[in-house]
Amino acid sequence: MAIDTTRLAPSAFDPANLPRRYATIVAAVLLSLIMSLVTAAVSTTVGFGLREGYLLRWLVAWIMSWMIALPVLCAALPMIRRIIIRLEPDAYAHRS
Repeated sequence: MAIDTTRLAPSAFDPANLPRRYATIVAAVLLSLIMSLVTAAVSTTVGFGLREGYLLRWLVAWIMSWMIALPVLCAALPMIRRIIIRLEPDAYAHRS
């Protein structure tokens, strides 16, 4: 017996369901999470070393870094977009 997939509700987490206007916000969240994770790991390793208590220190550093990185990235994205448009006017011309 085959499952009728036409009757299933679309997943809320399906990227195809994400409205285009939220793409910048989602990109900012993902970028800030990844970059703050990496920078917190590097700075914690350099400053504290790989010893007992490292994971807790890294986690605290990551959370604090992300709390700063997300608003900074959200504030910087419009300026970065304007710079890209000036450098390459066609970069956003083909968006619908």
